[in-house]
Amino acid sequence: MGRVFVLGNGESRLGMDLFGLKLQGKMYGCNALYRNFTPDVLICVDGGMQHEVYSSGYAIDNKCYFRTWNKLPEEAFYMMDEYFTFTQRIGCDIQNDKFGRKQFVLNGTDPNQLQRLYEYHTKIGSDKTTVDELLLKHHRWITWTEENDEVHIIPENYSGWSAGPIAVRMALEDENPDEVYLIGFDLGSPNELINNVYKGTDNYLSNDAAVTPSDNWITQHLNNFTDYPDTKFYKVNTAPLGTDATCQFVKEWEHCENLQYIEKNSLQLSLDFGWMM
Repeated sequence: MGRVFVLGNGESRLGMDLFGLKLQGKMYGCNALYRNFTPDVLICVDGGMQHEVYSSGYAIDNKCYFRTWNKLPEEAFYMMDEYFTFTQRIGCDIQNDKFGRKQFVLNGTDPNQLQRLYEYHTKIGSDKTTVDELLLKHHRWITWTEENDEVHIIPENYSGWSAGPIAVRMALEDENPDEVYLIGFDLGSPNELINNVYKGTDNYLSNDAAVTPSDNWITQHLNNFTDYPDTKFYKVNTAPLGTDATCQFVKEWEHCENLQYIEKNSLQLSLDFGWMM
């Protein structure tokens, strides 16, 4: 039986024995998971997160899926660098060490757009502190890359999807599993604040940020459930349905006969006995 665990970064997955689960099936994960665990495949869709993962050296030897990851030759950088000086002047460029590499990837805000934004606020008389804070919310990531690495490109037809549902879809396409366990996909928060294992760290919102709306996640997961009707999906919650906002019955999924909600403390039983539970 083909089995895959897909790890979101909702706080419900804290305390899970990820190393033990890895012995029982392939593992797909998202974004900063790589900081403390190595899944079989890592999915990143945000420019800053992709830059972080690559700059750490992780993507050289570990399979990743990135979005909008187009390698350009070194010559293009020097041509671009001479023309776009604005982002460097205001400190919006983030660049890893070149180490003699001959290719790079450029992601982030268009320098021309940043300059127009700067000129507009200067024209209307915005104070310097406001302008600086506004511009520093935008970045241009310049990532020098190896010729051979383990980065694969997320297909364009998932360009609007979030990392979690893409991780599920890549697992489905790559592994053709019989069972998929969704762990850490909380779709809500018990306190209306951001629910993420890595909140307050680089490339994530602060601890005081509001909970992220789940509408798009719900729709994208629904596409996975309906496109793969012969695959059994298990959404792993910390407690019984209705306990809090992270353990809710999702109305949009009510007709998905291949989806079952299970609790964290019964996960091993499900692994042993599956759909019979």
